[in-house]
Formats: sequence, C-alpha cells, structure tokens
Amino acid sequence: MKFKTYLFDFDGTLVDSMPTFASVMLRILKESNIAFESDIIKIITPLGYKGTAKYFKKLGLDMPEEQMVSQMNTYALEEYKYRIGAKKNVICTLKVLKENGADLNILTASPHSMLDVCLKRLGIYDMFTNVWSCDDFYTTKADVNIYKMAAEKIGKPIDEILFLDDNYDADKTAKLSGIKVCGVYDLSSEDYINDIKSVADYYIYDFSEILELERKKESKRMKLSVELYTLAQRFGDFKAIEIAKEAGFDAIDYSYYYDKNCEEVLGDGYKEYAKKIRKHLDDVGIICNQAHEPFSFRYGMENNINEQSFLWLTRALESASILGAKNIVVHSITVPEDVNFEEYNIEYYKSLVPYCEKFGIHIAVENLFIRDKKRSRFNSKLGTPEELNGIVEKINSPWVVACVDIGHAALTGYEPEDFIKDVNPGILKALHVQDNDYMEDRHILPYTGKLNWEAIMKSLKKAEYTGDLTLEIIKFLDKFPNELLPETLKFAASVGKHLVTIYNG
Repeated sequence: MKFKTYLFDFDGTLVDSMPTFASVMLRILKESNIAFESDIIKIITPLGYKGTAKYFKKLGLDMPEEQMVSQMNTYALEEYKYRIGAKKNVICTLKVLKENGADLNILTASPHSMLDVCLKRLGIYDMFTNVWSCDDFYTTKADVNIYKMAAEKIGKPIDEILFLDDNYDADKTAKLSGIKVCGVYDLSSEDYINDIKSVADYYIYDFSEILELERKKESKRMKLSVELYTLAQRFGDFKAIEIAKEAGFDAIDYSYYYDKNCEEVLGDGYKEYAKKIRKHLDDVGIICNQAHEPFSFRYGMENNINEQSFLWLTRALESASILGAKNIVVHSITVPEDVNFEEYNIEYYKSLVPYCEKFGIHIAVENLFIRDKKRSRFNSKLGTPEELNGIVEKINSPWVVACVDIGHAALTGYEPEDFIKDVNPGILKALHVQDNDYMEDRHILPYTGKLNWEAIMKSLKKAEYTGDLTLEIIKFLDKFPNELLPETLKFAASVGKHLVTIYNG
C-alpha cells in the first residue's frame, strides 16, 4: 500500500448523511420562501454551516448568520446523534487500513457537535489521528489553503496524502493544492460523477475499493483488451464478459455496432442497461477500457438528437462512460466526391464534443481507408499520419484523440511501425490491433498475417504510447464454433501478452 496517510471527508463519504444535510439546509430556505438554484447542494456542501449561512445571506435570507447556524444545528443534531449510519464497507475498510499502519484523518464541513457524536456512536472516532471541522481552520473546503494547512498539521508532504470526498467542488479545489484526490460515489452527487472523475486521481463506487487503488494506480503495464463483438453476438454481453475475463484479458472493448444494440442497448432503457453491464464488469473483475460507436450515422443526417442515428450515437457516448471507457472510437463519415471530406468531418466531430464534455469520455478518430475496386487498391480516408494528425489538430479539443488501427495502416501504403512513428504522440491514445496480408482488411490475430509485430511494439514503446493493447480480431474469432471460442480466446490472450512483453522489454 503506497498511501499511508488519508484525509477523509465525512458527510457522503464516511456516513450516509447527505439526505439529512440537504433536507436541513433546504428546510431553512423554504421556511423563509427563498428561491435557490437546482445545484445548491453541490455549491454549499464544501462550505460548512458558517459558510452556508453566509451564502444564504447572499440569496436574501434575512436572518443573523449565528441564528442560521444554530437552526441548522438544532434540525440536524438528533439525526447525527441517533440515526445516521456509516456507508457500506466503511467501517471494515477503515479497520483494514488501520491494521496496515495507515494514518487516518478527517476534514469536514460539519461542525464538531454533529461530527464527534456520530463518530463515537459508530465506534470509529478513535481510529482517527485528527478529526477536523472546517471551523478549526476558520475557512472552508472551497479554500485551497485548508488542504495545505491540514497537510502541515499532519506532518506529511501534501502529495503523499490521499484526500477522499464525494463533492466535485471540494475535489476540484483540493486537487489544486497538490494533494492526491479520490472521488467517492454518493447518490447526492451522482449527476456530477464525470465532473469528479475529470479532476480526481481516482474514483471509487464502493469504499472497499480503496484497498485496490494502489494496485491499480501503480500498475503501469499496458492493459490487454479484446473487442467484445464476436463473443457478444454468440453468447450475449454478460456471458461474453465472463469469457473474456476467464481467457486472461484485463479489459473489453464494448461494441455498439451490431444490429440488436440500437434498440436493446441504446433504446429508452440505455442507462439502466449500461449500469447493469458496469455492475457485471465490476463483479467479474474486468474493466471496459474503450468502446466503438454504432454504425448508424451517415452523410446527410442532421447533427442533432432529433435525428435517431445521432441520438443513438450520443447515447453510446453516455453508455460507454457509465461502463468506464476512457475512449470511444467514432469513424469519420464518407462523403460524396464534391464535398470536402475534412471540413465535413471536422464539423461532425465538433458537434459531438459537448457530449464528450458532459459525459466525460474522449472520441478517438481512427485511420481508415476506401476500397477502390476498379483499380484494386485502397485509398486513404484519414489513412496517413498527416491526415490523422491534421484533423485532430483542427478539431482542437482535448476530448478528441486518435486511434491507430494497425491493420488499416498496412493497407494504405505504410509499414505500421512507420505510421505509428509519424502520429503525434500527444494524440495517440488508443489502438485496434489486428494482422493482415497487406491485401485485405483481415482482422486476424497477430502473427497469423504478414506484419512485423516486434517492430510495431518497439515503435509504440519509442512513441511512449501509454494506452492499452486492444485486439480487434473479429474475423479470426468468427472462424471458430462456440465450443472452441473460449479456448481460442485464451490463445489470443497469450499472443497479446507476448506483445505486451515485447513492449515492456
């Protein structure tokens, strides 16, 4: 365990008190008929009772601040004293951390009158070296200096301390102090999960995940992933995930582009379906590292959600984010000869950026090709490093990156290792790994075609590629009957692990 020093928030992180906090604060405003913003709980959570009283003054509440604080205390004290409980797995995880020699501390906006009595009733007060209210520092968690002062009192370098909080504003401010930040899931902040993930070093849905954080963070090895398409077609999503895990893969690339998905996976129940898949991934012990868009959007369709195919695409972005994917591959659109390909697609990708920002997921633009049947050759469609670099640069958004398909590079006149070398390393964040014979888009297992895999992996290493190795070997897997697919996939995983070994070599 790398982290030996922890600084915990209290409400919504250690205890399930946010409903109480919200009801108390809103009750005071409602009793005085004060209008407030829909995101007011997000705003006031880091402020503490005194800071919240000052904020309520700005909203127009005509009451002395001391009286407001007293009223807050009166309304909340009974709940903290008798009823509010610890969140799931909090107590057992704290015990493990303590047994492992961790230094545990609390920094919360709640006053000691609520904080101490609740911790003592739960039997965990004595686990903590320091139990601080923001009142002890005469400021709030919206002040970056409070985290520096806490670190100074703890006596550890600030970047050796892990701060855990369920509130976006607190996490964002804490991050600016230099402290390591772990976002914590709470129902009250569910709408801000992607915002929290965007600023935090870690994010946990269950408190027990703290025990796995260092294993995940310190593991710099390249993760091995496989596109789920063939398995999902044969066995369904849930069984396919289990087969991928049993075969030895670290991750899956979730495919939205087979026919049944648009209605079943991207219909009105898409969020609930994605949450079920995410839970199954967590239960099985495998992650979703990236995804692939549905192939439904075409030239001439409108870039807005009134267009069914565009709606499906935006839902795929949100769904993939729920699954935990960092990137979703979105193909460029084929256009008529008299239409400027680059201009059209820049506008297309830019129309998706607001959804990327909203859901916290990156679009990966892939190098493609166009088959010229008349001349029996493949023409470029973002099929050169210059074109791929150029369109990502012109889109000019941190939410748009590049995915290099190894096999596609070989079809458009490049040795893949040379293609990789010429792609801007700052945008190369994803791969589709497949072999071919330079003649067709085979999507077969590495070493079963003609590509030089030692050279390819060394080129990735030289480019300082930090993403995952995702096998897109659809046509290879398609050849095998259901009975042989699990063992076939195990062999594919062993090939992928060999490539990772070359990279790490």
